[in-house]
Amino acid sequence: MNKSIIAQTMIVSAMLALTGCGGGGSSTSPTPTPTPTPTPTPTPTPTPTPTPTPTPTPTPTPTPTPTPTQNSPCQVTFEQWKQLAANDSVEQVNSKLNCNGFQGAVYESYPNIKQITSMWGTDLTKPTIVAYYDKGKLSNTVYTPIKSETATCLPTKELSDSLAFDQSLNDVEKKLGCKGIYQYSSKESNNRIYTYYSWQNVTSKDSLIVIFDENNKLIDKVYRVATPEINTCIPEREKWDKITVGDQYDKAAEALGCAGTLTQSRVVNGVPAEVREWGKLDNLANHAILSILNSQILSKQFIFKDEKSACVPSLEKWQALKLDSSYEDVKAGMQCEGVLQMLSTTSKDVKQLQSTYGWKNFLATSDVGTPTNQIFHQLVFVGDKLQEKVYTNNNQPFSECTPTQQGFDKIKIGEEWTTAQNAFGCAASLSSTSQNQNAIAKEYSWGRLQDNTVTTYAYVVLNNGGTVENKFIRFAP
Repeated sequence: MNKSIIAQTMIVSAMLALTGCGGGGSSTSPTPTPTPTPTPTPTPTPTPTPTPTPTPTPTPTPTPTPTPTQNSPCQVTFEQWKQLAANDSVEQVNSKLNCNGFQGAVYESYPNIKQITSMWGTDLTKPTIVAYYDKGKLSNTVYTPIKSETATCLPTKELSDSLAFDQSLNDVEKKLGCKGIYQYSSKESNNRIYTYYSWQNVTSKDSLIVIFDENNKLIDKVYRVATPEINTCIPEREKWDKITVGDQYDKAAEALGCAGTLTQSRVVNGVPAEVREWGKLDNLANHAILSILNSQILSKQFIFKDEKSACVPSLEKWQALKLDSSYEDVKAGMQCEGVLQMLSTTSKDVKQLQSTYGWKNFLATSDVGTPTNQIFHQLVFVGDKLQEKVYTNNNQPFSECTPTQQGFDKIKIGEEWTTAQNAFGCAASLSSTSQNQNAIAKEYSWGRLQDNTVTTYAYVVLNNGGTVENKFIRFAP
């Protein structure tokens, strides 16, 4: 409210009548008539200017965000997706898509990190739209069309190299002689749209990726050459031992008995660098890797063919192992020999040789990791001193109950595990734990993990002090 102070000055005038008196005696002079004192004109009191009453600014009525009429799974379009903008709230995104998204996953971590993944589409196992939120605001999003084709032509690298920036998709397809496969579009925090097309045929693992901007102009391209098949002479441990870091590549190849397959090549500050490999990648034969800089060995690695161990020790035996123990002491504690899995070094000093041993009852056949219902112990030695130990338990399910959003919300970052462990109403399994000279980490899990299937699953990671450092939950569609 405006306030004003009005000051007025009042002027009061006093009229004094001045009279004169005649002298005494018999004078006959006439008595002069006194000049009358003029009456002063009073100064008028000014009329104060009234302070105008301000016109209040009307408060605008906010436009309500329309409530979606459906829940995912639902049909959504590219045009709807284009309306999404960075920093949109969850409600705004749902409104623009006219569909409440399916919350697929939530991740929270110290300090004050919360990331949510939501999905839309008619088949949520292959969502059309995925949105990623950071602290409740849209950070980036991806649109993936339903693909009718997965193969086209594969242009030569020389033809791909001739593509120029700012060419349109139509120009690119004409030059390459076939249509590209629309893979997906992404929108980052700058709200720019990037669209990815690929060219790949059914007979080659090579591929061309071309990226276009929102104006359908070429801004980048990548020709991906598939990793060559590795099928050379099988390396032997005794021959690998003869190679020393700093040796010339030719000497190393001679020691191993054949040339290695070139799997990586680039130039670092004008110096050629490459990686060469020997053996096979099927886990049924030995495999060696050399990193080479300017024809000199920079590091060497030897991976043994996969084998099972004679026993799978209990978690209690693993926990009892002390860091800096020798392998002989560890073997006594585990009560059986481990399987030597890998040797590696970047030093000429043999005391810096890193050795990795495993105790497990399965053979590795893929990159999946520890198979379902298996336990895996892995110990890393430098020289003959235990430096790191890892325990993995993949017995399924991890819990008797299915984790829920309500239970997940009860778990607080920074709280003690003794409090968090009861959040879902059932016990969790210790799914993995690791320890080195600097830290101890533990992961407890609920629910179930299955290959090639999205299942409801949750975990928490504890830090050195046994408090919750981060948590994650994923929901099955």
